[in-house]
Amino acid sequence: MQRIAIPSPIGDIHCEQFGEASSDALIRVFGAGSGFGGPARGVYTRLGEQLADEQIGSLCLDYRRPAYLQPCVADASEAIGYLSRLGANGFFSLATLSVAPS
Repeated sequence: MQRIAIPSPIGDIHCEQFGEASSDALIRVFGAGSGFGGPARGVYTRLGEQLADEQIGSLCLDYRRPAYLQPCVADASEAIGYLSRLGANGFFSLATLSVAPS
């Protein structure tokens, strides 16, 4: 696992990257609380490690504005662009989502 920052026009998106992006990649996001690890005492971290062992890269995002839909979608879009530039062309996402009321 390596910690990276994906540059974007409105600030860096902090991520944990597991393995190398191959033709398929997984994007993991952790709902309203954001951060890394995911629910169930770090299930996203364990999943990232297991997928890396299978030569599937994954990226866990730490949302810049957790619980706000539009900024979260923008962060996920930037992550897809980043993985595409690394050679991935198939994406899966795993999310625990909570959105703040309008």
